[in-house]
Amino acid sequence: MALVTGSWVVDALLVVLPLLYWYATRNNSFWRKRGVPYMKPALVVGNMGGVVTGRHHMRAGASRFMGMFAFDQPLLMVKDPELVGRVLATDFSSFYRLNFTLLESEESVAGRSIFAVNGPRWKTLRSVMTPGFTSGKMKRMFQLVEECGQVLVTHLVAATEKGSDLEVQELMACYTTDVVCSAFVGIKCGALQDPKAPMRESLRRIMRDDLVGQLAQALSFLAPKLFEKLNISDVRKEFEEFLSNTTEQTMAYRKKNGIVREDSLDMLMRVRDGAADQGPVEASGGRGWSGIQVRPGGPGGAGADLPNAGFETSASTMVFTLYELALNQGLQDRIRQQVKHVADKHGGVTYEAIAEMTDLNNAVSEALRMYPVVNFLDRRSTRDYQIPGTSVVLPKDTGVVVSVLGLHYDPRYWERPHQFIPDRFSEENSKGRPNYVYLPFGDGPRQCIGMRMGLMQVRVGLAHLLRNFSVGPSVQTPVPLPLDPRTSLRRPRDPLVLSFQRLDT
Repeated sequence: MALVTGSWVVDALLVVLPLLYWYATRNNSFWRKRGVPYMKPALVVGNMGGVVTGRHHMRAGASRFMGMFAFDQPLLMVKDPELVGRVLATDFSSFYRLNFTLLESEESVAGRSIFAVNGPRWKTLRSVMTPGFTSGKMKRMFQLVEECGQVLVTHLVAATEKGSDLEVQELMACYTTDVVCSAFVGIKCGALQDPKAPMRESLRRIMRDDLVGQLAQALSFLAPKLFEKLNISDVRKEFEEFLSNTTEQTMAYRKKNGIVREDSLDMLMRVRDGAADQGPVEASGGRGWSGIQVRPGGPGGAGADLPNAGFETSASTMVFTLYELALNQGLQDRIRQQVKHVADKHGGVTYEAIAEMTDLNNAVSEALRMYPVVNFLDRRSTRDYQIPGTSVVLPKDTGVVVSVLGLHYDPRYWERPHQFIPDRFSEENSKGRPNYVYLPFGDGPRQCIGMRMGLMQVRVGLAHLLRNFSVGPSVQTPVPLPLDPRTSLRRPRDPLVLSFQRLDT
C-alpha cells in the first residue's frame, strides 16, 4: 500500500530523486565556502567541457583562477601565468600527481605510461628514460629519422605521378610510424611503402575509436575511479599484444646476435638487463620503465607504448603545419628558400641544418600554438596549498587544470591569436612574452619527455617535403578546418586533402 500518492512507484521517485539531486550537487558550494570565484556547473556533467575548449579561460576575464567542476568533483582552473608556473614547476612538490590516476590499471595505454603514473613510480621511470631523450641521443638517432625523410620524398614522387591531390593525415602518420619504429623499436616498418604493414595497422587500430573507446578516454581524465569500476578499455588488446611480441622478438634477436643500434630500444634493453640483476623495481610496484613490465613477455611488453605515444601527435602537427602553409604560399616560399639554402650549405638535411632552419621551426611552433597536442594539463594537490597572494587554501587532493588552448589563444599574450603568424616566435618577437603562456608539451618536471624527438621528426619530414614539393589547397580542402570532437588529441575531423606539386631541385 502506497503511503503518500497511492503509487509505490511515485512514492519511490519522490524519495530517490531528491537524494540523487543532493548527491549530484553536494559539492556545488565547495568554492563558495572558500571564497573562490567559480562558474556554476551543469547538473551531473559539471563544466569541464568549457575548460577543454578554452571557452572558460576567456570567460574568466582577469581572474587568476576560477573554480570548476568535472562531474561533481571540484577543479581549480589556473590561468595566471605566474600561478601556472608555480603549479607546473616552482611548487611541483605540491602538484606532482596527475588528476587522472590509473596506477595499476591494465585497461588503458595511458594508465601504464610515464605520462600517467604518479609518485615514486613516476620518479623511477623518469630517471630511467630521461637519458634516452637528451640532445646527444637525438643527434645520434638523427640519421635514422633522416633516412625516413628521404623515403617520404621517394614515396611522394611516385604518388604525385598518379595525381597531385593527396590525403595527408594517413600519409604523415605512415612517415611518423616509420620513424618511431626505426628509432624506438629498431625495426623497418615500411608503412610508407605499404600503409597496411602489420606494424602500421597495429598502431593505427590499437586505440579504440568507437563509442566505448571515446567513453573510456573521457572517463580516464574526468572520472578515473568510475573508469576503473566500469572495466572498459580504450585499447584493443590483440594489437597491443602484437606490438609487445614484435618488440620482444627484436630485443631477443639483438641480444643473441650482439647487435647494438643507437636507438631507444638499446636504452630499454640496458635498463631491463640492469633491472634483471637487481630484481623487481619495488618503487614502481614491481613494474619497469614507461609503465611496462621489466620481465619479458606479458601485456605491454618492452617498448610497446613508445611508438603509440609518438606517431599520431607528430603526424597531426605536420598536417596542421602543411595546412596553414598551403593557405599561405608567400610564407611557404620564404620557408622553402631558407630550407634549401641551409641544406645546400650543410650538404643535406643534417642535424645542424635543422637547427638553422628558423623559419621552418617557427612555423612548427606556431602550428603547435594553434593546434596543441592536448587542450589542457591537469594536476592534483598533494598537500594543502595556500595560493600565493591570497588567503585561499586549496585542500589536499583537489584537482587543478590549466587550459592550454585558453592560454594559446589569449589576446593578452598573442596578437591576432586566430591567425597563423610564425614570426611571433622569432627571437626578437619572443622578448617580453611571459613564461608559461606557451605549453604544447607542458612544462616543469612532467614536461613531455619525448619533446625533442617529436620536434625532430616533424622538422626533418617537413624540411624534406618543402625542399622538393610545393603544397597548396585542393578543391576538397576545407576553410576553416573542422577538428575531430571525438578524441582528446587534436586532429582534423575528416580526411584532409592537399595538392602537391614536385619542384625542380
